Amino acid sequence: MTLAALTNGDAVGQTAAAFMASATQADIARPYTPEQVDRLSPALARPAPNTMPLALRATLEAHRVAFTTAQVLGTADAVSLDAVTKAGAQVGYVSGAALSFADCADPGADLSDYPYDTVSKRVALLTSAQSFHATLGSALGSPRPAIPLIADADSGFGLFSTVMKATRGLVDAGVAGFHLDDLLPGSKRFDHAHGRGAVLVPFAEYSQRLSAAKLQLDIMRSEAVLIGRTDAVDATHITSSVDPVDRPFILGATVRLGTSYAAFVSPSEADPHASAEDGAAWVAQAGLCTLDEAFAAAALHLRSSFTVASIGVSVSDAKRVADDLLAAAGLPRLEWDPEVARTTQGWYAYRGGVDAAIVRSVHAAPLVDVLWACTFQLDLTLARRYASAVKEKFPLKYLMFNTSHARRAHVACECVGFGLC
Repeated sequence: MTLAALTNGDAVGQTAAAFMASATQADIARPYTPEQVDRLSPALARPAPNTMPLALRATLEAHRVAFTTAQVLGTADAVSLDAVTKAGAQVGYVSGAALSFADCADPGADLSDYPYDTVSKRVALLTSAQSFHATLGSALGSPRPAIPLIADADSGFGLFSTVMKATRGLVDAGVAGFHLDDLLPGSKRFDHAHGRGAVLVPFAEYSQRLSAAKLQLDIMRSEAVLIGRTDAVDATHITSSVDPVDRPFILGATVRLGTSYAAFVSPSEADPHASAEDGAAWVAQAGLCTLDEAFAAAALHLRSSFTVASIGVSVSDAKRVADDLLAAAGLPRLEWDPEVARTTQGWYAYRGGVDAAIVRSVHAAPLVDVLWACTFQLDLTLARRYASAVKEKFPLKYLMFNTSHARRAHVACECVGFGLC
């Protein structure tokens, strides 16, 4: 698909209905109507800069058709952007992690604790730099290409109104696409101290983040590519057990120890080494597993009945289903308790991995243009399994896979081997 074929025409004055029904937008699910978008659209709207978003969409589609990948290189300033452009990169990546080290008054680790306009300001600078080099090259008779930029929007930096403000800032800055993740703000860490990795929000909250960003894009009639990132591969905890999408991955204790995980580790939590050891000891004794695993161990012959009856329900409701099935069969009540495994912050134990990432991405697919399962290692087996499962449900969905965390990424377009060229 060429860039011209993707163009929707002048977005200024275009109704939301026309924009949302266009070739690039019609497949996105939205929990709101075009009329609601029109009511939120400003009367004196500025045209959204759609040149780079449409160029990114054309690149994605070309690679999908060719069964190849677009190499995406990280860039933090105008010099590195110029270098990666000269090297032949088709897309640039503006990393929040890199900027948190290099472009903040109070620099620090990749904790997503910088102001929400940090990345958009850098995108604006890079967009201006590309414009200058393009103009200079044209004047000198040696045209210089400009490449689309994908930006890091972290978890949206707050509530849904903040997600919309961050989205607006990125669009105004000239971004071609950006990603939103499903992490709990303020919980980000990479050392796995106390046995804790990524902490997820319920899928419903994640989907609301994505829809808030899409609403802002629709208000602006922006073609910016929305990327849904999940950190479920490396997740160890989740903030709630009420979402049916998350239910199969929440862990509970099958051995009654007389004390909860939080009470067990609380006295030594100030000491990261002692707490990590205490937590591991409690987990080893508690027999943590999913509800499905606990039920199968208690009544394997009833597993299919439980699987069907527990679809679309929360953890507490699924536990009642399990107990009712066991009681009807004359079997004892199931010993499985997710509450005792909660941390001192109240987070539930969660089994992260590729299966969890697949489920989250499949549910998020209708809301976004691109799906990304973020991981900390280059594991092609994991990548192929993830891509195959997602493509089985959504064969035309674009995929993204990072080869080193927050530094470099490969946008994989209908390629079961992410990052393979």
